[in-house]
Amino acid sequence: MDRIKEEISDYLERVRSFSRNSKLFLFSHSLTTVGLGMFAVIFNLYILELGFSASFLGLIISSNLISSALFLFPGGALSDRIGRKNTLLISTGLMFWSIIILCTVTDRWLLLAANSVRGISNSLIQISIDPFIMEQSDDYERMHLFSFDAALRSFSRMVGTLMGGALPAVFAVTVLTLAGQYQYTLYCAGVFTVLAFFPVL
Repeated sequence: MDRIKEEISDYLERVRSFSRNSKLFLFSHSLTTVGLGMFAVIFNLYILELGFSASFLGLIISSNLISSALFLFPGGALSDRIGRKNTLLISTGLMFWSIIILCTVTDRWLLLAANSVRGISNSLIQISIDPFIMEQSDDYERMHLFSFDAALRSFSRMVGTLMGGALPAVFAVTVLTLAGQYQYTLYCAGVFTVLAFFPVL
């Protein structure tokens, strides 16, 4: 028991030792992940509720995955050139605007373009996280910073998923259509994403 208490105490001490930049990053990343959790639950249902076919839904999902994969290499070069902070700012901004467009427009091509931009944003975030953590930590805290970020990301995703499932029922009080309830939920996901912009800034 004493050994367990000692390990917990050591872990908490290392978490408290995180730099201010690391703590701001963790806060921003958790907000972004909550928004993405909400988005993941609702977006596919929203597209189908708008009357689009399952084949178009598959196409729009593919556009995100393809753009994300294609932009990994140029995204890495961009991150090295402009720095991690600027890359995270750009990716968060792109994420916000792509979500807002996705839950506002109904044009097929705009939806595909916006989801492709969201894929680019995902690439920029993913390729910046590990180098940023390496740059903002020393040997004493690095392993714990990585593990804490992974745990916080899982928890934030769970919170976002729960909120994404619950908010349509909340909006049902004032919004009559199911598509409208989904749309307002997606707007809330956008709010969490734009809030994540400020800790990075």
